[in-house]
Amino acid sequence: MHQQALKSQIKQQQAAEARLFALYQEHKSDVAAIFTRLFIQTRIPPSIKKIIYTTNSIESLNSQLRKVTNNKRVFPSDDAVFKALYLTIDYITAKWNMPIQNW
Repeated sequence: MHQQALKSQIKQQQAAEARLFALYQEHKSDVAAIFTRLFIQTRIPPSIKKIIYTTNSIESLNSQLRKVTNNKRVFPSDDAVFKALYLTIDYITAKWNMPIQNW
């Protein structure tokens, strides 16, 4: 009974994905034009661009820190975690002196 419900739900999901993909294919040029107008022609105010750039930096830092803690599941002590995170942040911040591209 549960298998049948699961199969039914999977079929519905696949049908929805197929419709969404077809819709995207049909309007791909429109979507590209919107993003071109918004991002390439820089109609986004500089203050918003700075927020986007800052948010991406924070997400990047968070992602790299998660990689360190996820790759090593067991640390011998709390100090070991802090040392690993400190060394990771030290390595990451060395890259922050590079100039921002396309700004």
